[in-house]
Amino acid sequence: MDLFEYQGKSLYQKFNINHPNSKLIKNLNDLNDPINLNFPIVVKAQVQVGGRGKAGGIKVAKDINELTQYSEEILGMDIKGHKVEILLLEEASNILEEYYISFTLDRSEKKYLIMLSAKGGMDIEQVAEENPDDLVKFHVSPSEKLTSSTISELINKANLNKDHEESLSEIIENLYLMFTEGDCDLVEVNPLAITDNGVMALDSKVSLDMNAKYKHPYFDDFDPNNSFYRVLFRPGYSIQSRELTTLQSILQNQVENLARANFKQGSIVVPGELVVDRQYNFVKVSSFTNNLQITDYVGKKMTGNSSGITATVVNAAALTATDSATLFVKYESGGDTNTAQTFQEGETITADSPGNPTAIVGVSGNVKPTLSDAMGYGTAVTVKEGIYFINGTLVKKMLPDYAGRLSFK
Repeated sequence: MDLFEYQGKSLYQKFNINHPNSKLIKNLNDLNDPINLNFPIVVKAQVQVGGRGKAGGIKVAKDINELTQYSEEILGMDIKGHKVEILLLEEASNILEEYYISFTLDRSEKKYLIMLSAKGGMDIEQVAEENPDDLVKFHVSPSEKLTSSTISELINKANLNKDHEESLSEIIENLYLMFTEGDCDLVEVNPLAITDNGVMALDSKVSLDMNAKYKHPYFDDFDPNNSFYRVLFRPGYSIQSRELTTLQSILQNQVENLARANFKQGSIVVPGELVVDRQYNFVKVSSFTNNLQITDYVGKKMTGNSSGITATVVNAAALTATDSATLFVKYESGGDTNTAQTFQEGETITADSPGNPTAIVGVSGNVKPTLSDAMGYGTAVTVKEGIYFINGTLVKKMLPDYAGRLSFK
């Protein structure tokens, strides 16, 4: 299975292979998010076909205006029958020298084949045809390791820059590990470059062994350009994970196309309910039962020991440097004398839960002086969950409740 460049570079990350900082974008709205890359930036079409540079699928942007312009031009471009759906943005590298390296399986020899050349950044088939001595070939048995002495010999035969031998050896060793341990049929880097930031793999052409695909669940071979819209099954044959992944991708692709036709990035599809409570009662407490957190009272019914008032705690805020611990309550009944409507400052209130934990209203406990009235009410705003269109997906999003702690009466 052939990987896109960005997928191959995700394997670079796993095997500590130095490559440029990058960002993936699937639509122009992604440019509204922080890019976090330094200009100039290379805009690269993600298609599984050669010649994208000559077709205008690779451009270098000097600033955000050019980045936007080139992204608009390349997204949706047709390159040899492949529609560009994804762009890879990379920090441009100051290239000092360009090399070529590849790892593959030579089935006739039943060995791994390493090819290395000092003439990178160009068509390697042309190099092999016109100057075959410029392409060093070396076989490694799958039962053997690629030793540092062998790598040094390869660097010397290919006439690579000896001043960077240590860095070249390290990246070649890691590429070989990626090829063998990453279950690859092919790993090709053109160019492998010496830059101002050291030796870097600037490109990625990777093919996975299909028999090992189960080890790489983060890859998907669905291609919208193939116009697949259904998957067929044969009686008596079990459904494979590949078919299930393809079905999921087809469905997601259809939903995304439909959603993009109707919504913009960040659009509210199903609004979250907005609730405003203008009678959000608060009770500040100076002390409460040891071994408890103030939030442990949430959901408990509290009764004033002297007033007889009952209330349910709906929220709580811990002690801060500027304010006392606070309970937010909904009063449920009047006091024993039918005159009290709230808890009384200084009284003890008791929860209807095991152990009957208590709290003292106001400043009686002197744990911390109350900086304002012990009781009052403010306003609470609650935003319930809604559905939003984000990056081609309908996302259910829950926003945290916000409760104001204003003390106006």
